[in-house]
Amino acid sequence: MRCSACDSELIPGARYCTDCSAPVEEGSVPLETAPPTAVSAAPLPSGNDPLRLEEVKNQGWNWGGFLMPYLWLTGHGRLTTGLLLLLSTTIPIVSFLHFIIYPATAIYLGLNGFENSWRFKPYHSVQQLRESEREWAIWGVVCNVVFLLGVLFFMVYLRAVVEEVWRAMDTFGW
Repeated sequence: MRCSACDSELIPGARYCTDCSAPVEEGSVPLETAPPTAVSAAPLPSGNDPLRLEEVKNQGWNWGGFLMPYLWLTGHGRLTTGLLLLLSTTIPIVSFLHFIIYPATAIYLGLNGFENSWRFKPYHSVQQLRESEREWAIWGVVCNVVFLLGVLFFMVYLRAVVEEVWRAMDTFGW
C-alpha cells in the first residue's frame, strides 16, 4: 500500500503514514510489487514500524532521558520500572544504591532513549518522536535548573542561619 498524501510505502495494517502522519484511507493504492525476499521484523509493543528502528537509533543523545531518567521511563511506556525506581529512593538503605543506579540509568537512556521510546510508545512518524523528545529535553533542563537554584538558595540560607547561631553563641560567651 502507498500513502495517498506523500506516496510513501505503508506498513500493512497501519492507521497513519510513518513519513507524513496522514491517516491511511480506505482506498490507498496497493504496491505494484513487493520484494520477494522481504524480511519482516518482529512487531514492537508500541505498534511502530520495526523496520525504522535503525533510523531511530541514529537520532543521537537523548537529553530528556538523561536529565530525568525515572520520570522519562514513566512517560514512555515503562510505568512500572519508573515508579519502582522513584519509590525505591524513599527507602533509607536502598536509596544509597541510587548513587550507582541513577547515573547508570541516565547514561543508558541518554544513549538508547530514542530506541526505547520508539519501542514502547506509539508515534505517527520519526518526526513526531523527535518533537516529543525535544519537549522532554526542555523540561529536563528546566527541572534541573530549578533544582540547582533550590539547592543554592538552601545553602545560602543555611550559611546565614549558622552565622546567626555563632553570633548568638558569642553574645552568651560560649
